[in-house]
Amino acid sequence: MYFIKNLERLQYFITICILKRKLVVTLSKIFKSMATYYSKDSQETLNQLGKRLKTIRLKKGLRQREVAERCGFNKSFYNVIEAGKRNITILTLQNIAYALEVPMEAFFRESALPVSPKERR
Repeated sequence: MYFIKNLERLQYFITICILKRKLVVTLSKIFKSMATYYSKDSQETLNQLGKRLKTIRLKKGLRQREVAERCGFNKSFYNVIEAGKRNITILTLQNIAYALEVPMEAFFRESALPVSPKERR
């Protein structure tokens, strides 16, 4: 029943679009602007994640090459992740967390960042 109602709504929407060409153009602009908004938001998320990875890595006193080797990646792949230019899977993120010896929540919460030995004193 739910599927049929949605199908009827879709048919109604298509009918309106066919009858009113101006509406199609307007909807097309709306969808394009929404896609741009979401892509900018996603890029910002990747940039923030990359910055967090770098912060944790530096606090641990590790080089990109060392983290990449621990993960089984090449250095350039890890570099792209840290630069926020690569959308990675949750399994890749889990692998990085294991290599950095931090819980995955450290990538998402400021309070979960590890404290370096110098900061503990």
